[in-house]
Amino acid sequence: MYIDKPLWNRIQDHFDQLIGLAAEERDSYLDRSGLPDADRAVLLELLAAGPECELLDRPVPDLLALGSQETQSPPPPHDWHGRELGPWRVDRLISRGGMGAVYAGYRNDGRFDKKVAIKLLDAAGLDSAEHKRLIEEVRILARLQHPGIAQLIDSGVSGDGYSWLVMEYVDGQPIDRYCREREIGLEQRIELVCQVAEALEYAHRHQIVHCDIKPANILVSESGRAQLVDFGIARLVQDRAQGESDGRIYCSPGFTAPERLRGAAPTTMHDVYALGALLHVLATGQRVSLPATAGVEPPLPSGLNRRKSARQSGQRSGARRFGIDHDLQAICRRAMAINPDQRYRSVESMRTDLSNWMEHRPVAARNGGRLYWLGCFVRRNTLATALGVGLVAALLAGLFAAQWQAQEAMREAQRKTAALGYLQDVLATLVPDSPDAVAEPRTRVLLRATEQAPRALADEPLVLAQVSETMAGLLARIGEYEAAQYAQQRAAGLYLAEHGPDHPDTVLARTEQLRLRATRGGGSDPAVEQALRDAIAVTRDRPAYRRRHALSLTQLATLLGNVGRTDEALVVVNQARAFLQADDPLQQRVETDLIAAELNITNGTHETALELIQTHEAELRETLGAGHRLSLTLAGVRGQALRYAGRLEESREHLTTAIDGLRPLYPEGNERLLDLLGGLGIAHYKLGELDPAAEVAREHLDLSRRLLGGRSHQTALALSNTGNIEFARGNYPAARDLQEESAQAFAELYGEDHIAVALTLGNMAEALHHMGRHAQSMELRIGAMQRIGEVWGEDSMRYLHQLRARARTQLAMGQADEAAMALERTLSLAEATDSRQSEEMALTRAWLAEARRQQGRTEEARRLLTAARSGLDQSGEATPAMQETVARLEARLACHLSALDACRQAVESADGLYARRLPVDSPIRAELRQLLAAAQARHGSG
Repeated sequence: MYIDKPLWNRIQDHFDQLIGLAAEERDSYLDRSGLPDADRAVLLELLAAGPECELLDRPVPDLLALGSQETQSPPPPHDWHGRELGPWRVDRLISRGGMGAVYAGYRNDGRFDKKVAIKLLDAAGLDSAEHKRLIEEVRILARLQHPGIAQLIDSGVSGDGYSWLVMEYVDGQPIDRYCREREIGLEQRIELVCQVAEALEYAHRHQIVHCDIKPANILVSESGRAQLVDFGIARLVQDRAQGESDGRIYCSPGFTAPERLRGAAPTTMHDVYALGALLHVLATGQRVSLPATAGVEPPLPSGLNRRKSARQSGQRSGARRFGIDHDLQAICRRAMAINPDQRYRSVESMRTDLSNWMEHRPVAARNGGRLYWLGCFVRRNTLATALGVGLVAALLAGLFAAQWQAQEAMREAQRKTAALGYLQDVLATLVPDSPDAVAEPRTRVLLRATEQAPRALADEPLVLAQVSETMAGLLARIGEYEAAQYAQQRAAGLYLAEHGPDHPDTVLARTEQLRLRATRGGGSDPAVEQALRDAIAVTRDRPAYRRRHALSLTQLATLLGNVGRTDEALVVVNQARAFLQADDPLQQRVETDLIAAELNITNGTHETALELIQTHEAELRETLGAGHRLSLTLAGVRGQALRYAGRLEESREHLTTAIDGLRPLYPEGNERLLDLLGGLGIAHYKLGELDPAAEVAREHLDLSRRLLGGRSHQTALALSNTGNIEFARGNYPAARDLQEESAQAFAELYGEDHIAVALTLGNMAEALHHMGRHAQSMELRIGAMQRIGEVWGEDSMRYLHQLRARARTQLAMGQADEAAMALERTLSLAEATDSRQSEEMALTRAWLAEARRQQGRTEEARRLLTAARSGLDQSGEATPAMQETVARLEARLACHLSALDACRQAVESADGLYARRLPVDSPIRAELRQLLAAAQARHGSG
C-alpha cells in the first residue's frame, strides 16, 4: 500500500479514532463520517491488518510521500540474487523495505565459511555526499562489539552505484512475533526490552543513535537473546549536532518521535521514544497511534478490560494481551512524552525504571507518595509481610499455630547446628591442640572434610549437597580432581533425590560433574557442551540463578575456546558479561572478564584483551591486594596478551611475577599455574633463552601429567611445546618423540582428523628432517598440509609455513626444481593475501635463493638473498631462528662462489649465531665447518 500526503491528511484523524474501537463499532463510525468510498477502503485495509501487521514498521518514505504532493509509484524491486559484491555473494532475499532489500549471503572467496546478511540500499536512497559519509559511518559502526548488536562487517558500493552493507546474520524472529508465538509472559517481555536498552546504552556511549527502533529491527534468537539489527541507517550524534540534515526521514512512524517526523536531527531522545513505543507494544499487544505533531500526547490505551473484535477472538491463544499496570503506563508516558525535555534523559534511566518495576521497587516515572512506596515495599517483601501477618494470625489462633512455628524454628536451628558443628570439626584440624601434634596440610584437611561430611550431615541432605559442591570446587582448584569428582557426584545425587531431575540445582550439579570428568579426559567435549547448554536454558529466566547462569555461560565459552571455536566463545562470554551487574561479586566479574581477555588473545585482538585486564587492576589492588589469587592471575593474563603482541620482555616479567606469586598459594599446582607456565616457556623460547625455556617446559609437562594425566588437552599441548624447545636446542630425537606422543594424545581426545593432530605431525616432520630422515619427513608433511589446507585454506599462513617446510625437505633430497616451484607459489600466495609479513616473506626468499643456487642460477640467488636480508633488517620482528637461517644460507652461497674470505666470514657469522643454542657437534654447525673446509680445499687446489 502506498499512501500520498493529501490522502493521509484526510484520513489521519479518522484512523486515530478507529484504531481504538472494536470491530463492530467501526462500521457505525464510518457511516457517520461521510468519507468518500475510496478513503473508506484505505482505512479498512489499514485496520484489517490488525496488531500483528508490520505496516507501521515500514519507513516513512515507503508509507507516506512526505516530500511530495503527488502520488508516486514505488520503484520496481532490484533483484540481487547471485551477484558478487567484493568478496561476498548474494543469496536468497530475506526482506525488502523503504531503503532497499536484505539478503542472506556468504563469503565468496573461500577464505572462511560465514553466513551473513547483506543490505542493498536503493540507488535513489543516498546521494554521492551521503555515500562518502556512509563509508565513514560504517568504519565507526563496525567497532560496536556488544552481544545485543548485530555487528557490521563490511561495506561498499557496487559497480552500478548501489551501496551495500554486510552484517552479522541473526537467526531469529522479530521481537513481537517471538513473544506472541511463544506466549512469553509479561516479565520476560520486559526483560527483552531491558536487553534492547542495554544494547542502546552501549551504542549511545559510542555517540551512535539507531534512529529506527521497531520490532522488525530487533531479532530474538532461540536462546532468548535480543539483538538489534540495521544500524546501517543510523547517524552519529556528533555529526547531526553540527547541523547536518537529511532531505528524507528513514524511520517508522509507529515508533518515531514527533519532532523527528517533522525533520529534526536524530538524537538519543528519539531512541528513548522508540523504546517506549516498543515497551507499549510488547506489554499490551497494541500499537500507539501515529503521534500528533501539534503537541498533543498520543493516546496510550491501558490494555485493561478492552473488548476484542470478532477477528481478534479467533486468533490463536498466543496472541493474548496483557494488562499494563500504572507503573508501566507511567514509564511509557515518560518515554513517549511529546516534549523531549520531559522524557527520560537517557535509555539507562528508563532501563533503571524497568528494572525497578521487575523488582517491585518504586519507579521514578510515577512520582508516587508514601502509600505508593509502601505498596511497593509490600509487593517486594511479600514473604516478610506475609510472615508478619501470619504471626498475628498465629497468636490469635492459639497454641496449635504457635507450636507449629516453634517446630519449624527448631528444624531450622537443627540444620544450622549440624552445619556449624561440621564446620567446627573441619577447622579444628587446622590448628593442633597439643604441642607434639602437627597441623595437617590443607589437602589432607579438605580430603578428610569431604569424607566426614556424610556422617556429620546425614540428616540434612540439602546442606550436605551444598557442602559437597563447595568441597568439589576447592579440591579442583588445588588439582585433586578425583576427590572433586567424588564430592560433586554426591552433590548431584542428593539434589536428584530431593528435587528431581529437572530442578536447576540438579542440572547444575550434574553439569559440573561432567566438566570435572572431562578435565582428566574422562568425558567428551560434546557431552559437556550439551550439559552446559542445558544448564544455561534451565537458569535463564530464574532471577535467583542469575549468577549461576552467567557462570554456566562463562564455562561454555571456555570449552568452546579450548576446541578452537573462538568466535562462538566470544559471543557466549559477552552474554555472560551482560548478565553480570555492578553489585555482583567482584571475583565473578573479574573471572568472567579474564575468560573474555583470553579469548581475545586467541583471536588476535590483543589490545581488547589488555583493555579488559586494565578495567579491574586498580579495584583489585585496593580491595584484595596485589598478592591475591585474582591479582596474580590478572598479571599472568596480561603477560599472555603481551606475548602474543610480540612484547616478549614485558611478557616474561609479568608471567614470572604471576607464577612466583601463585606457587606458594598452590604448592600442589593447578590449571591456572599450568597455563602461565606454558606461556612463560614460550616467551623464553622466543627470546632465545633456551635453557630457561626447557626448564619451565619440563615443569609444565610434569605438573600437567600429575594433575590431569596423559590424556588431556593441556598435557598434549605441553608435550608439543616441550618438543619445540628440544628441537630448538638441537635435540631432534627427543623433539620427535615428544611430538609423536602429543599427536597421539590429541588423536585420543579429538580423533585422527583434528587440526591439532595435523599441526603436531608437522612439528614431528620438522624433527625428522633435521635428523636426515627426509622420506619419512615428507610423508608426514604432506598429510599435515592436506588437513591444514582443508581447515584454514591454502592461502593461510599456517599452510604457507608447511609449504615452505616441504620445499626445504625437497632441497635436502636434491629436488631443486620442485622446491623452487613450491617456494614461488608460497611467495605468490603470501603477496596476494592479508597474511603477508615482511619477515616471513624474507625467509621464503632466502630459501628460494638456495633453490636457485642448486639450479645454478647464482646471480638470481645473490639478488634474492640480498632482498631477504634487507627484509629481515627492516621488519624489526625477525626471530633469532630466522636470523640464523638466513645467515646459514648466505654462508652456503658465499662458499659455493669459491670466494674464500667471503666464505670464511659468512661461516663464522652464521656459526656465531648458532653457538648461542646449539652444541659444537650439532649437524648444522658441522655443516658450516664442512662448507669452509671444502672452500679451502678448492682454493688450495687452485
